[in-house]
Amino acid sequence: MIRIQRTQSPKRWRESHSRLAAAHEAWRNSLGANNEWLNAEWFYHRSEESYHRLCLAADETLPESLILAVAAAKSGASAARRWAEMLRDAGRDADHLEVVRWGERLLAAVDDQSQECSEYLTELLTDAPLSSLARVEALVERGRLYYATDREAAALMDLTEAIRTDPTISKAWESKSEAIDTPISISVDAYLDTDDDAVGQKVLAALDELADLLGYEGPIDEQTFRGSIWRRALATLRGRPSSSEVRDRLARVERALVLSSLEMKIADVDSKTASAVEQLIVSLTNVPEACLRVGSLLVIKYQDVSGPIIVARSLSVMEVRALERYPEIQTDPKRALQSLAVVADNILADNIDLGFDVTARDTRSSEES
Repeated sequence: MIRIQRTQSPKRWRESHSRLAAAHEAWRNSLGANNEWLNAEWFYHRSEESYHRLCLAADETLPESLILAVAAAKSGASAARRWAEMLRDAGRDADHLEVVRWGERLLAAVDDQSQECSEYLTELLTDAPLSSLARVEALVERGRLYYATDREAAALMDLTEAIRTDPTISKAWESKSEAIDTPISISVDAYLDTDDDAVGQKVLAALDELADLLGYEGPIDEQTFRGSIWRRALATLRGRPSSSEVRDRLARVERALVLSSLEMKIADVDSKTASAVEQLIVSLTNVPEACLRVGSLLVIKYQDVSGPIIVARSLSVMEVRALERYPEIQTDPKRALQSLAVVADNILADNIDLGFDVTARDTRSSEES
């Protein structure tokens, strides 16, 4: 009957949908926030409320309904399918092609065979007008799903983007730390575009302090090449900390590095970590270009037309392998990320040519710093 009213009595159509949307909102609110999307009754009223609001004003309501689709996906494939069906039905009843298309598009991404919502979230992340918060939530959830299905590189990419969008989001840091292995030893490499030993020693000491915060001690197997300062070394895991302890430390240090490189306050990071990161950043003041690596964390400094740029980021599994294969990437800070991307994409190729002499480390004379 309500559908017939749309063409025969538009005013009654609008009044009916407005009244029903308000009623379902009131019923939903009366249930409180207990389990929300996992509560069948709450979900029913939330879905019906959105259905009637779409029928009432689809152009205004569709963006909010797509944001809510992210929340549905976080509750699982079944909830995501039901939300997509609601969108399709509302679009058909309101004769709104865009809403129909979104409903059908999301249904195709999470059909009856789907056990998870990564493709569903991809559709939303690709074209939906998501808010910044919804986009971060979608990235974190898709990253979690990728990690659960052994797609670690893709998971780290999503979680890194989520962190860059909102460095304060705790779930991204927690999920990201779970996706990182706990190696027995890590690299503590440093390329510094300076021949000033005093400056170099300050940077290396600050870098080694970060390794210490992560639970590693060193450096060992140290090699230092001169001209500029190019140190390669390892640090080894100290004691027998649990994997979760090491991952938590890594998340804290990475967070502080990212916030510092973005010139944001890091007061919410514990004082010891904040102090160590600030010490590292300050030590680079008189170094025009630098590339520092401690395990899976990379800090790059280079000069741009606007002045010095500092970038801090986490490395994916493939990027770590790329640096293990071609550590000389670090000796060209300005091109490092570009070169790293090329090698990571072609890690199995035998004919990569980046313009580096990848045997130089073995033939160049070295001396202790």
